[in-house]
Amino acid sequence: MEWLKNNKKDLLLVGIDGCGGAGKSTMAAHFLSMVPEGVVVHMDDFYLPSHERKEIQTLAGILIGNVCSTK
Repeated sequence: MEWLKNNKKDLLLVGIDGCGGAGKSTMAAHFLSMVPEGVVVHMDDFYLPSHERKEIQTLAGILIGNVCSTK
């Protein structure tokens, strides 16, 4: 990770790929801890912004909870 800390370029683009649950977000967070002026762009943000995905996940959890509690 020294190459990331010692980067002298104006722009450095790092792409992270992998299966679901592989640790991509964890690795991106680690990169950001070393380069705080960096930006993480999640591919899901091209479909729905993070705050909208969280709202949908919350609503889905409520709906699933209601369905499960009626059985």
